[in-house]
Amino acid sequence: EISNQDFAFLQELRDLGHTGYAVMPLLGAHGRVHVLSIATKKPGGFEVTELEAIRHYSRHLSLLVDSLALYHLAEVILGLYVGQNTGSRVLSGEVLRGQGDIIEAVVLISDMKGFTEICADLTAKETIHLLNQFFERICLPIENRGGEILKFMGDAVLAIFTPGAKPIQESCRDALRASR
Repeated sequence: EISNQDFAFLQELRDLGHTGYAVMPLLGAHGRVHVLSIATKKPGGFEVTELEAIRHYSRHLSLLVDSLALYHLAEVILGLYVGQNTGSRVLSGEVLRGQGDIIEAVVLISDMKGFTEICADLTAKETIHLLNQFFERICLPIENRGGEILKFMGDAVLAIFTPGAKPIQESCRDALRASR
């Protein structure tokens, strides 16, 4: 059963002066489905010819949206393996195989003390919940202090703090503050 609460945003659109709203699927490759959502403030809403044009061009738009979604997915996956900054550089073509840069960085490794003993009596689901809580507590301070998480290794986190334009001592302080 569908209630008005399920579509509360339609009332929000009306309150903002919108007179028409359309939603249609954008079909991507391999069964991926994206969504085009469009609203108008034109008196009387959308005309039939406008909806037909939107439907026609949505086929072309679906190719663009799907490729952008794949690019974003590649960026996320690369970020998990080589770090967010480096992943973006790899995708943009700045970093090629066999190339490397020498950078000054502070390395932070953090793991949960007594993890094996703690988890001995936990179920798999409880262990995952514990790890999620741990990673949330350690990763947010690292990211908030400008660190970049490079890898999760069991119950450990590997992160770096690169100074950029500031002195390396500042990155050391950021890493220490994040670890506290």
